[in-house]
Amino acid sequence: PRFPAPRDLRERTERELSFQAEYFNRTGIHWRHYYGPAGPRAPPTLFMWPADEIGEVHSLVSNEGKWVCDGPAEECQSQESVPIELEVVSLQPRAFIIPNFLSDFEVEEIIRIAIPLQGGSQVGNADGGGVRKSETRTSKNSWIKRSASPVMESISLRAADLLQLDEKLLTNRNAEDMQVVHYLRDQKYDSHHDWGVSGYPESRFITLLF
Repeated sequence: PRFPAPRDLRERTERELSFQAEYFNRTGIHWRHYYGPAGPRAPPTLFMWPADEIGEVHSLVSNEGKWVCDGPAEECQSQESVPIELEVVSLQPRAFIIPNFLSDFEVEEIIRIAIPLQGGSQVGNADGGGVRKSETRTSKNSWIKRSASPVMESISLRAADLLQLDEKLLTNRNAEDMQVVHYLRDQKYDSHHDWGVSGYPESRFITLLF
C-alpha cells in the first residue's frame, strides 16, 4: 500500500484476527469484546446469574420493601421483604423474566418524574460519531437519577439485590441512570446493536428492563 499502517498496528491486528479465529474454533462463539495491546480482556469478575436451561428459576429476597403511596418511608414503604424470581427464557444471550419487581405506585412514580424531563430520543455516543437525532429512533425519552426521590433510591437498592452487585456500583460511570422511553402510535426504534466494542475494556454487560 502507498500509505501502510504502522508496523505495531499491523502486528496487533494480525494477533487479534488470529485470536478471534482460534476462539471461534474452540468455543463456537464469535469473540465480541475488547482486544487491547496486551491481548483479550480477562473474563468478567462481577456476578452473572447462570442460565443452564430454559425454564430454570432462580429465587432471592430483597429487604428493600415496595412503596405504596406518596409520603414518608415509615408510612408508605412496606416493611415486608420482596421475594424475587428470575425465570430463564433464553440461553444465548442470557435473558430472564422477573415478575412483580415494581409496585404499581413505583411505576407511577417513575412516570411522574420522567414526564417533565422528556425530550426527543437520540442515537450514538462519543465513540460512534456523537449523539444525534435520527429517523431510526422517533420516540421520546428521559433519564432519571437514582437520587431523584426516595422511591428511586429504593428501586436502585432492590436492583442491586437482584443483580447481586454492591449497590455502590450502581452509581457514576458504573451504571447508567434509568432511561424512560415513551412511544406513541407508529413511533419506533429500528433494530440495532445496543452494545459495541470501543477503545476501552469496560463495557455494558447487564441490562435491566422494566
